[in-house]
Amino acid sequence: MKGHSCRYFLAVGAIALTYYLASQFAISTLTLSSEIYPMWPAAGIAQAALLVFGRQLWPGIAIGGFLFSMSVPSANIATALISAAARTLQAWTGTYLLQRINFSAGLDRLKDVLGIVGLAALGSTLINSTIGSIVVCLSGLSSWSNFRMIWGTWWVGDAMGILLVAPLLLTWQQLPKLPSPRKKIAERAIWLLLLLAVGWLVFCSRTRAAYARYPLEYLPFPLVVWAAFRFGQRYTALSNFVLCGFAIWGIARGSGPFLKHASSIPQALLSLQAFIAVIAVTGLVLAATVAERHQAEASLRSSEERFSKAFHASPVGISICTLTDGCFLDANESFLRSLGWLRDEFIGRTARDLGMWVNSEDEPRLAQILHTQNSTGNQEIKIRTKTGEVRDWLLSEELIDLGSTECVLIMTSDITERLRSEEFRRAALVAEAANRSKSIFLANMSHELRTPLNHIIGFSQTLQEEARDLGAEELIDDLKIITSSGRDLLTLIEGILDLTNIEAGDIELHLETFTILNVVEQVVATIEPIAERKKNILEIQCPSDIGSMHTDKTKLRQSLVNLLSNASKFTSDGTITFAVTRSLETPAEAASKGKRLGAYRGDGKAENTLSLLSASPEWIIFTIKDTGIGMSPEQLARIFDPFMQADSSSTKKYGGTGLGLTITKEFCSMMGGDITAFSELDKGSTFTIRLPAILTDFSESTENSDK
Repeated sequence: MKGHSCRYFLAVGAIALTYYLASQFAISTLTLSSEIYPMWPAAGIAQAALLVFGRQLWPGIAIGGFLFSMSVPSANIATALISAAARTLQAWTGTYLLQRINFSAGLDRLKDVLGIVGLAALGSTLINSTIGSIVVCLSGLSSWSNFRMIWGTWWVGDAMGILLVAPLLLTWQQLPKLPSPRKKIAERAIWLLLLLAVGWLVFCSRTRAAYARYPLEYLPFPLVVWAAFRFGQRYTALSNFVLCGFAIWGIARGSGPFLKHASSIPQALLSLQAFIAVIAVTGLVLAATVAERHQAEASLRSSEERFSKAFHASPVGISICTLTDGCFLDANESFLRSLGWLRDEFIGRTARDLGMWVNSEDEPRLAQILHTQNSTGNQEIKIRTKTGEVRDWLLSEELIDLGSTECVLIMTSDITERLRSEEFRRAALVAEAANRSKSIFLANMSHELRTPLNHIIGFSQTLQEEARDLGAEELIDDLKIITSSGRDLLTLIEGILDLTNIEAGDIELHLETFTILNVVEQVVATIEPIAERKKNILEIQCPSDIGSMHTDKTKLRQSLVNLLSNASKFTSDGTITFAVTRSLETPAEAASKGKRLGAYRGDGKAENTLSLLSASPEWIIFTIKDTGIGMSPEQLARIFDPFMQADSSSTKKYGGTGLGLTITKEFCSMMGGDITAFSELDKGSTFTIRLPAILTDFSESTENSDK
């Protein structure tokens, strides 16, 4: 706070001292007549000080004005206070009015120049001239008959001071940076030398008598115009101040054009004031107009540059064509790239010349919309590229003016891939619905077919017993064929039913604890007759202490039966090895197991239960190896696909639906394990099932604890 107050009082003191010295300078130097002063520079200093530093520094003007008034002979405190108040009120009012119009000290706008001329130089000066004249007459320093002359002298003097000194201080409050080009420095130096020379010649030179018949007083005008056009307000204000100084000096020397046609010095000073006022206002207005034009041009260039950068860098295709004939004037790279045309091939041609329209009715339709609405938005059209490919575009158009030519701004987005993806999505939804309907149909048909098939199998077995009792041995083989065919058909239907249930997410796990050896014995009992028919040797490698496991027993048994049945079916006079081992999992196996348990989540109804499954770190490994026909790498790559077998010939020769391995793979995934296959053509195949020894369902344990 102390520092701020100190700076404030220093600023007030500096303004007061400057105002006092400027007033004393005007009295001592610029007093060319007792009736009139050419200018009062203190008024311009006061106005500039409050505009630059703020109205709160008005005490500086008041103190400076009071000290100056007290220095005048026959002055008293009362008149000095009133005079100081009038001078302060004049500067404060002018500042307030200018700030209301958002005045800029740079005078780069026409309204700033008109504001300082009208509101400050001509308007606010009425305050001091009126109050000061009244005080002078009331105090007896002058008679009321001289009131008009006193008022005019004060008003014109303050107005000239504001018009000449204030712009100079405002524009030169910060020294300009020297321009880097030497040509500009040389130009300004030449201008300044010419200004000084012309000012001296026109206003101060006593040799002008030889040229008296020529109106040389207009000679400074080109230099003011030069400054306004080339250098801006700073040098324009400087030229006005310099010319005013030469003119006043010339009258003081008894020379200059204004004494020629005047009968007295006051008349010459009035002519000088009018002349300088015209030059100053003209120069300031011209410089402001030029500055605004330069700003407008700079803004236009900046806008054009931004538009050009946005035009060429935009990922959206943009082009410009004429409204009358549709001839392309310009296009960005995105537009050209989407069509495949080079710029030289594209510019100067129309869409019809380039064969862009796929539907001929699109061109008149878009033209009609553009004519009625002056723009088109988000129109979907088909466009043909240079190579003949048809693409889908989303097109928008806007009318623009380029100079005197009406043009159309075209913006496009290629939506071909989006439309195709939407078509694919709709097709996928239709296919998914069809697949779901197929699954439901197959499930229903499987249920409907199993009942009569079970009846056929049952009755065929009954007929076999009756034929055996009646001694009709010749019928038993035929009845066995009926039973075998029925069972094969029933197996096929059950496989289809399992697959449809898996696809629909209707398969659930039924976890139980059982001995592994018991399951192995059951599976072997089922497979042995099949292996014996193909003269295969079935080798069982299962330790008696293999222990137990906790998982879905039914799905495990079905998976093992599927693998052993395939091994027996594709092997003749060979060996089938069925091995069971127990091992601990490695970190990699643990991570893989976590992925498998998590990967099955979200497949329909089983999501909530499978997400709560947990597996033990022990694995049970079931390996089925045969010496059958084997598979090629191509056949092995699709062996787990639905309805796929090694090849079509094996399907015809060995039978089957190609669903067994698909169902087995799905069952293994559900039980937290996996199945792998290895095979060599004509050497045999090896299938390995890896399952966790204990698969825990936390949903069941949570339910039991709640109970």
